[in-house]
Amino acid sequence: MSIIEQLSSSLNRRDQGPNKALAKRLMTEKNEAKIAELIQIIKDPPNQKILFDALKVSDLIAEKDPTIQVNVFDLIAMHVKSKSNKVSWMAMSVLSQICGLHQKKTFQLLPILLHIMDHGGVIQRDKGVVILLALYKNYTDEVASLLLDQILSCPPNQVGQYSEKWMVIISETDQPRLISVLEQRLADFDHPSHIKRTTNNLKKLNKTSTT
Repeated sequence: MSIIEQLSSSLNRRDQGPNKALAKRLMTEKNEAKIAELIQIIKDPPNQKILFDALKVSDLIAEKDPTIQVNVFDLIAMHVKSKSNKVSWMAMSVLSQICGLHQKKTFQLLPILLHIMDHGGVIQRDKGVVILLALYKNYTDEVASLLLDQILSCPPNQVGQYSEKWMVIISETDQPRLISVLEQRLADFDHPSHIKRTTNNLKKLNKTSTT
């Protein structure tokens, strides 16, 4: 059975069960011919539903082992710019899994990614932050400013998760900058859970910065 025939949309399924099963088989078998077939579908899909499913399978594979599809960066980057919101955010998700293997290319792609983060949906922004965090170690100064901009401008319910993810790897130099931005955001919050979460993050950051 071909790869296309095993995708959810080909089986008239609305759930991700077939896509998950296919990804698991491809990861277990590591059949280069089948992986190449999947990549060819992403390169030249017969329709948007098939493309979305193929990207979903690619995303599931990359989540477990990004090296299996190490050479798909340019192809995935092309679909990030898709006019289809579903295709765009799924491609963004794949990119967030493999960007660590393509640091320079990802950094060069940032203007496009930032535009998509600002004009796309929640998933594009979430995956974009994951990408920024993956670049932070090698492009600290540039990416720190971008992360601060995201935390400063994102909806209140995203401030907590973005700052917490960054706090895991943040440098001592950038801690005061994050503290300042979180204090700015805190002044605008009115939901108790947002206030509590950001207050706790500020306590952790202040404690770390003074030890």
